[in-house]
Amino acid sequence: HLADVAERRDVSPQDVIAERVSQIGVINYAHRLGVRELGEQHNDIVDMLYPERDERIAGMAAGIVADVAGGGDGQRSAATWKTFILERFEETYVARFLDEDKADLIRRARSWVTSAQHRILAEVAETLATEGAPVTVGLLAGVESYLDGVVEDLSSEASKERGWGERYADEVVGVLMAAGGPDAMVPASSQRLYDAAEAGLWLVQCTANAAVQEMASVLVRDLQAGVITVLRRAIENAEGDLRDEDVPDKGRGASIVRSWPSGSYVPSRFRPTATVILVEPASEYPERFTTLLERSVGGGERGAERRAARAVVLGEPADGYGALASDGQQGATGGSEGTAEVQTPASSCDVFPDLIQVQETWWPTVSELQHAGGRARSGRYVVKFTAATLLDRAKAWVRDPDHQLGTTVMQSLRSYLEPTERGYEDRRVRFNRAFSTALDRSRPLVDIDRAILSHVHGDTAPEYEVLMTPLDFDPQSAIVADILQALTNHVDDSDGVSPDFGEPPNDQVVEIFSFLKNPVEPVVIRSLMGPIAEAWTEAIALSTPDEPSEMELEFWNRRRARPLRHAVPASPANLGFMIRGWYVAHALDQLDRNLVDGCAVWVPGKGASPFPRPLIRPNKRVDVEWTDLLAIVLESIPLALVDFPNNHSSLAPYERLANLGKVQTSLRGASPLVKWINEGMLEEGAPTPDPDLAGSAGGDPDSRRALILEVIAHNRAKHQEIAQMQRDASV
Repeated sequence: HLADVAERRDVSPQDVIAERVSQIGVINYAHRLGVRELGEQHNDIVDMLYPERDERIAGMAAGIVADVAGGGDGQRSAATWKTFILERFEETYVARFLDEDKADLIRRARSWVTSAQHRILAEVAETLATEGAPVTVGLLAGVESYLDGVVEDLSSEASKERGWGERYADEVVGVLMAAGGPDAMVPASSQRLYDAAEAGLWLVQCTANAAVQEMASVLVRDLQAGVITVLRRAIENAEGDLRDEDVPDKGRGASIVRSWPSGSYVPSRFRPTATVILVEPASEYPERFTTLLERSVGGGERGAERRAARAVVLGEPADGYGALASDGQQGATGGSEGTAEVQTPASSCDVFPDLIQVQETWWPTVSELQHAGGRARSGRYVVKFTAATLLDRAKAWVRDPDHQLGTTVMQSLRSYLEPTERGYEDRRVRFNRAFSTALDRSRPLVDIDRAILSHVHGDTAPEYEVLMTPLDFDPQSAIVADILQALTNHVDDSDGVSPDFGEPPNDQVVEIFSFLKNPVEPVVIRSLMGPIAEAWTEAIALSTPDEPSEMELEFWNRRRARPLRHAVPASPANLGFMIRGWYVAHALDQLDRNLVDGCAVWVPGKGASPFPRPLIRPNKRVDVEWTDLLAIVLESIPLALVDFPNNHSSLAPYERLANLGKVQTSLRGASPLVKWINEGMLEEGAPTPDPDLAGSAGGDPDSRRALILEVIAHNRAKHQEIAQMQRDASV
């Protein structure tokens, strides 16, 4: 705030601080602290210490008369009465008066020591919360200097009072001699005897006043050093720490203060994600916040913000302390006629412990005022307004149900949607809109291709299952009827959705979860396969049949984290069938192994059906070894899956390999290999095998079997040789 004012007025913050200190006034602030003493009319401290004396003086004056008159009616000269009365003063009543006064002074001073700390801590906390640390420090520094003058003034006044107190005998004589001189006869029943004794006691009271002022002088000096100065330094330290937190390069990383919003900006952390639907949109937060703040603390918009800031900075008052009075004063107070009302000292001097924590209370150097077994000591205070503590207190205050803002922030959905609440119909409309949107967005974050779903699974549409957290609403309420209607409108099988009613984990939230009722193949999920297909198409756009592009080579680089047999998207059984079918296709001459033009396998009714083109190529070599080609074909299955939504035949080559690898193919009887070996028969349209590899249709079964076994043995030997080379290389 001070920085903003300085910037608007184009002056330094120090000038703004000095001006505000001047506006409040050091003398006025000293009075608010309860230590204004300069001048005859300003006696904040001594008025608190002065004992009650009127009744005591009257009683002692009557006692003196009774002692000297003895209850008789005789007459004596004024000089004789003077001697009797002064003897009683000197023998008993001066010492007695001063002793009783000192006892009362000690009692009051003990109470003042506690109440003064309470009042100062309360006022300083209030100033911190309303004016800020720089102004508070300036005021306390001014009060420190002011108290130097107070000490001198009290010492001077004490000397004057002692001088007056030493003249009590003159006052007694003056009253008695007014009767007509020393020889004038004065009866024992004369009012003049009482008046003379009372007049003397009133001057003895001046000596007692001097003791009060001397006590006050010591207390002020101790208070200055043990409370005011210590508190000012604690505030300066806390302010310095907070300034450091506001600077990102102080070794603390990003400044938390800099992340705090200003004006009507709503931080992104308070804005909902795509799956969180708010009944009241975040765009309405600033206006709503201002309205609720004004209702919570009163005042206009600017005043409400400052009142709320005050409450946050102060925190909660200490137990038993209570709220500050309207003028910020607490503790012993001066009566209307200068008398003192002394409150019982509290066991602790904490006032607003969230802001100023008292670690050690102040005890003055006057031994009679120290706690039992204690000694003089300065107070020790920790001022707590780091960024983190202020933020925690702000959160606690915003959630406090004792004011309307907190009630609204912590309000449950059930309470929010009570028909008796103001604006119920608008709230109901908002909730229904949000609930319907949440139902839509609760569905799995996948795009199901219904055409592919029908082709693969035979379903025309995906089925969803909806789960919700328990609803804390009356089952017969209009809101529940709205919820059931929304479920009917948004869920395919609303009869299967039966909301639970009870206490939810969070009474401000309805959580909705939707699941696919049945598992689906990945190819059905357009949002999964589509982006992969687009990326692959882009990767191969710059490739040629003779040379893959860098993008193509990098596309699958380091994307397989497991051995090939565990990475192929097929069951172990089908993987075995495809591997076996590969060699069967090779033996029956149904495999086109030309990687440049595209590797293909013959499929009944389709002819040569290509594997993905291009296949995943491990490097820029196009002339891939025969022994590596099967692994490349199997590793390329994901490409066929990616292409399936656009080409339903993309998986046909792999299905053909699996069928060729089976000894018996379901209801079709023996596999093509068995039929060829046993009967020399091929499927309709199938290519004729190479006689050197699989024999001929006119040959006998044994010769065909022998040739095929020879081919298989050759392939096995080749793979064993490669495996041995790899083992040798790893040794």
